[in-house]
Amino acid sequence: MRLVGEGINPKTVKRIALQGGFSSLDTIENVEQDDDLNDIVVLFIGTLDENHLLMELKKPRKACVELVSEYDDLSEKDIAFLTANDLTLAVRTETAVKVPISHVFATAILERLKVSQDQAIDLETVLHEAIFNAILHGNLEIESHGEDAPNYFQLLEEKVSNPSFGNRKIYASAKWDHEELLITVCDEGKGFSLNQDFYKDIMSEGYSGRGLYLIQALSDSFTLGKDGRSIEMRFRRS
Repeated sequence: MRLVGEGINPKTVKRIALQGGFSSLDTIENVEQDDDLNDIVVLFIGTLDENHLLMELKKPRKACVELVSEYDDLSEKDIAFLTANDLTLAVRTETAVKVPISHVFATAILERLKVSQDQAIDLETVLHEAIFNAILHGNLEIESHGEDAPNYFQLLEEKVSNPSFGNRKIYASAKWDHEELLITVCDEGKGFSLNQDFYKDIMSEGYSGRGLYLIQALSDSFTLGKDGRSIEMRFRRS
């Protein structure tokens, strides 16, 4: 993989690339739009707007990763997602709250894969629900139905502005073959217990709003893992 920086000192990018065993580019401008070159990872610092993020996930980029500062390195989790998937977006919670990353990531997938209009809608819907849950109940640790509390927006603002919560990452990744598309959303929250009663509860539309109920209804299958910190959603392509 080749790393390139967006608004980052090229020396920082080279340092991070060397540490991770990757190569680096000073600029992406001269790279041809070739599927065989779909290995570029864009590193950036500071919230990018929706259009900018959409651009940074276009081919031949395979990933876009937000760093907290120029002193950051790629974490083991960053590298694991980059190497295991065809497409990855990793952003801080603060960015995920400000930017519709479910739409950004769904658009990036649809640029690469041909799906029906109905399936495209389903993909963006499940991404929205999974990412919303990862932000609210995962990284920000706001309890179920907390969005109904009178002080919800104040609590949300306080949590997001606290670096202990706001700098936690949200990961969205995708990999595919001719038969299946696998989408994973992962957070860095404290997780929750997965047991038979939990799986029984999520079959009810009233459980924690509509999120997991919709995911169950619109995907071909889904699996929760890592003590509730990740969700894998599968879609048949054939």
